Amino acid sequence: MSLRNEAHCTVGTGRVASKVIARPESGVLLRQLSGDTSCGTPTRAGIELCSAAEAGCNIQLETEGVMLSSLFSAEATTSDFLHEEVVHHRVRVVSCSGFISVSSPGGSASGGATGPNRYVIEIDTYSYVKQSETTTESSNGGTTEITVSAESSAGAGSKILQSAELPGRGPCKAKFIREEERRLGS
Repeated sequence: MSLRNEAHCTVGTGRVASKVIARPESGVLLRQLSGDTSCGTPTRAGIELCSAAEAGCNIQLETEGVMLSSLFSAEATTSDFLHEEVVHHRVRVVSCSGFISVSSPGGSASGGATGPNRYVIEIDTYSYVKQSETTTESSNGGTTEITVSAESSAGAGSKILQSAELPGRGPCKAKFIREEERRLGS
C-alpha cells in the first residue's frame, strides 16, 4: 500500500489476519485494527493501534523510518478466588531504522534503532470484570433472614512491558524490510 510520498506499508506480514484503515482522519496515516503491518515513512507519521475492539484505538504511534507493528490475539485469564476475568491484548512495535514514539493511557516510550540493532516497545492493554457476592444470614425469634448483595466493577488499562534497544536485526531481517530501508535511503 503506497500512501503517496508519505509512506509505503505492507499489511499482513504474519500468519494472523490483518486489518487496517488508511487515513481514517486528519493527521493519522494508518489505523491498525489487527494483525501485522510494516511501514516505511521518510517523514514523521501518526499511526493508531487498536488493541481491543471494545476499547477503541488507545495507542498512538509516531514513526519515521521503517517499523513493524503486531497486534496479538487476545488472551483471557480468570481467577475463581477473586471472581475476576481479565482479557489481555499484547502489542509489539519494532523500529528497524529511524525512531518510534508510543503513547497510551498506561505510559509512553520512545527510541530508535542504531547500527545492526532494533528498538522494541511492547505494550499490554487489558480490560477486566470483577464480581463479588456477600451472603449474610441472621436469626431473629425463629425467623431466619438471608441477605445477598452483589457488586461488579469493570475497567481497562495499559502498561509498557518493554522498551529497549535489542541486539541484532530480529524480524527486521525480512526481505520486504530491507527493500523498504533501501527505498528510504535512496
